[in-house]
Amino acid sequence: MLSLRLRLRLADIELQDNPDGILTLTVVGPRRISVVIERPELHDLETHVGAIATARTQLEPSDGVARGFAALADFRLPEGVPPSSLLNWRRFQDAAGRLKPAMVYPQSGLPQAMTSFIEQIRKELVHAIRRSCLVLRWRYSLWGPHDPLRPIGAGPEWSLDGSTWHPLPANPEPRSQEVPQLSPTVSVTSEVQAMLDTGQDEPLAHQVFREAWDNRFANRRSALVIAVAALEVGIKTFISQLAPSAQWLITNIPSPPIRRLLAEYLPSLETPATIEGKVLAPPKSVLDLIDKALVTRTRVAHATGEDVSHDTLEEMLIAIKDVLWMLDFYGGATWAMSHVSPVARTGLGLPHDEGAA
Repeated sequence: MLSLRLRLRLADIELQDNPDGILTLTVVGPRRISVVIERPELHDLETHVGAIATARTQLEPSDGVARGFAALADFRLPEGVPPSSLLNWRRFQDAAGRLKPAMVYPQSGLPQAMTSFIEQIRKELVHAIRRSCLVLRWRYSLWGPHDPLRPIGAGPEWSLDGSTWHPLPANPEPRSQEVPQLSPTVSVTSEVQAMLDTGQDEPLAHQVFREAWDNRFANRRSALVIAVAALEVGIKTFISQLAPSAQWLITNIPSPPIRRLLAEYLPSLETPATIEGKVLAPPKSVLDLIDKALVTRTRVAHATGEDVSHDTLEEMLIAIKDVLWMLDFYGGATWAMSHVSPVARTGLGLPHDEGAA
């Protein structure tokens, strides 16, 4: 049976090493993972690293996964590579069809069993380091950023013999986003100037949501909790402005019934802007994602170890953002409807490229 070794090194920019130089911990989850926290090397000190945490584990994967890693170790494509990814693999191969060494191979181009295994083991290694470091920081009452961990080297690595190490296959990091290009027209410039002249600022709900969106890679659970808080702020602010008589009640409800407010109360309000004379509730698809966000928020806030996938998180965040844009629109910022997602616009019966009157 093939034995697979895996390791990951991360830097904790705040955590200082212990006086003896090395601290060894064990995190037990689906498998036992050792975490060693030690002094940084001289070249790491130049980057102001506080300590180096290395997670290691050894396991016997399933036969299919074992054969796949054995093939990669021999610089061959594993059996069962999706035909649709063969073209992408060519840039990782030499003229003879052998895989080039010392490259991070694409995780998405591997058989499903390997992809699932890699995703799971990466999460376990990161979790083991994060949990160890955060518990240490808690125990010693250390201040610092929410997520102090920084990658070192090529990321997670794997080995068949403990001597020769290879980068664990990975998908391209989605952190780098295209920077929006501003193409201001005369009318938009006038609108923005009018906002500034009348003392308008970006609504607090959007500011809070921006924090959630920026945090969706570093900490998905925090991102969801913050996004739901942004939604609650947006709804409370909107109702307080449109229905002053309800301000005290809506402001002092700890956890307002969000779906009922959006589906039943919102359409009853008289708003500065409407959609063909009506105040429509968000589409059912959006409301369902809002419900899912609320339930998941409660689980991740109270259940130890509960997590949410990145794709699911983004779906819920986009639904929350759609609601915030709709509230802006109904509040009189008619341009905001152009920022609502195509899916939500379709649910409202609107074309994708036009605002509502």
